[in-house]
Amino acid sequence: MRTYTTVLGKRDLQQLELTREEARDLEAAGFRFAEYSEEGGRFRLSAPYKIAQNLDRGTLTIMQ
Repeated sequence: MRTYTTVLGKRDLQQLELTREEARDLEAAGFRFAEYSEEGGRFRLSAPYKIAQNLDRGTLTIMQ
């Protein structure tokens, strides 16, 4: 299972929005995308994936 950890910030975990940098990192790590558009700034991971948040550290871990 691939994992990627980033800053949680004030994200809506129901609709995970990724930055361009995060999407590039995820793609380089082998994550699969249902939608990947650098020009449009739209990045959507392919299902299935899991999200874990660590509120103490303020991090978000994506697993696919």
